[in-house]
Amino acid sequence: MKCPVCGGDARIIASSENKSVTVRCSIDGDFEIAKEHLDTLSKLNMGARHLVLNAAILLSVPGRLPRISAPAFERPSDFLSHSSGLCFE
Repeated sequence: MKCPVCGGDARIIASSENKSVTVRCSIDGDFEIAKEHLDTLSKLNMGARHLVLNAAILLSVPGRLPRISAPAFERPSDFLSHSSGLCFE
């Protein structure tokens, strides 16, 4: 499979029935993504997808994988000092 964040080689290492998939990417590492947000993430440009992943990392509970879910989409640019040139379309 392709990583939903960077488009590089990745694989699904776990999947819950209807809730989420756990992705292992050689570039972005291991993370979970809520299945309901896969389509939303795919509509963003790569820079914006990485902003969402970074927000998920900063919102994650220590000892648990970052999870791309609704909170990571709310205001991902708050997690960077600047985000010029990134497009949330």
